[in-house]
Parts: sequence; structure tokens; C-alpha cells
Amino acid sequence: MKIQFDNLGQRYSCDLSSGVSLARPITFEGSESNPWHADAATKDSVTFEGFVGSTKAGGSCNVDRLTVIPHCHGTHTETIGHLVDRDYFISKLSLPSLMPAIVVTALPVAAGSTAETYQPLLQREDMIVSEQQLSTAIKRYEDFVATALIVRTHSKDAFFSNEAMATIADAGFEHLLIDLPSVDRLNDDGILSNHRIFWNLELGCREVTSSSRVTHTITELIQVPDKIDDGPCLLSIQVPSIESDAAPSKPILYSITQL
Repeated sequence: MKIQFDNLGQRYSCDLSSGVSLARPITFEGSESNPWHADAATKDSVTFEGFVGSTKAGGSCNVDRLTVIPHCHGTHTETIGHLVDRDYFISKLSLPSLMPAIVVTALPVAAGSTAETYQPLLQREDMIVSEQQLSTAIKRYEDFVATALIVRTHSKDAFFSNEAMATIADAGFEHLLIDLPSVDRLNDDGILSNHRIFWNLELGCREVTSSSRVTHTITELIQVPDKIDDGPCLLSIQVPSIESDAAPSKPILYSITQL
């Protein structure tokens, strides 16, 4: 199906039959590494008296029990509930069926080569996504209003400077998608300063305020194929109806054409 839509006075078309998944699969063979060294995702057949949930074991059908840690296994989308005492379930969030988005590529640089900051303090050898390169990339697409930002870094262990995250938040993006395990340094003493900047939470605060961005989401561990160009697109973030602050997700990117 093809659709047309307007954005800042420009007309665009999109073929909704040609979406590209940005999700990394969750595997159950122990081959999927995770940077937090959490237990691997597991899958086993359900068995109880009179029932075997495996056709290989003689059962009539396959019924699996899955054990998954959304924050550690595969692509996942998380809410402000990740950081606060009150429940903010991903299943209760009204995500648009389609949202305008832009893809930008920002290759990490050594922290020692910039004057940018982070809490806790940066080490010179830390690899960061800097505000300078991110703001430059975003400004290329100022003629397109987007509510979602997809950042491709081609990295596994980088993170954002606090200035870079402030730029994202100040630009009004409601949904941030990254190909990294986290927007924060993996070992950051539990401060999670970039998460807090994005959701507008004070350091150490576990309660939302009237200015907290409770409808915003962060999606981590995506994969953006090289065939996808930087620039405007449409995006759908598909999540199951699970009452948790985060859930495995499947973002779908749709290329668009300016008419």
C-alpha cells in the first residue's frame, strides 16, 4: 500500500509494503552476547502431567517457555519506568502507528579529543557520540519535522556525551533509537545521566515531575542496514502488550520519496 503525506509544506510518498526491520533477533542458543554479562535468554518445552510441549519428544504440539531480560537481550524499547518507582508500562504507551523520523550517522570519537562532558567523568579513551557531530547531522534535515531520531554509530561500546543527549532532548525528539547497548556508559555507577537528560529527571530522582517526558521512549540495540541512507523516513515501533517498563521491540523503517 502506498500513502502520501505532508511535512513542512512538502509532499512525500511512502510504500508501506517495503519496510525494513531494525530489530536484532533474540536467540536461545547462548550465542547472543550481552555487554552486562547477564544470563542468556533461554527456551525450553513446557511439560506437566499428561502433556509434553514438544513434537520432537512425542508431544502433539510445541509449547515453549521463554526467559528473556528485555534490557539485555536483543532490540528493546523502554519507558521512563526504567528509572522511577511508579509503573510506566510500555503496553500503556500510545505509540503512533507511523511517526516521522530521521536517520543520522554519527561515528564515535575519543573523549579526549573533545571538550564535552559526562557524569561520571569521562576517561580520555572513552568513545563518545559528540554533540558537535550529532547537531551537524541533525541540522542537515531541518526542513523535515521528525518526532523520532535513529542514530547509527557502527559501534558496540560507545555512548553519548551529556551535551549530545541534551541536543536530542532540546530538539524535541520523542523517540530515540540507537544501535548501541545503552545511551549511557555501561559502567556508570548507576547514574544513568543520559537517560535522565532525555526523560528530564534529576540525578538520583525516582519520582516524575510535571516536566518529565513520560511519553518518550528509548530503543536500544537496533541494527541499521548499510543500504539505509541517512535522511527522513517513516517509522513504526512495534511492541507486545507486556506490563513492564521495557519490552522486546521491532522497529520498522519505511523509506520515503519527496514528490
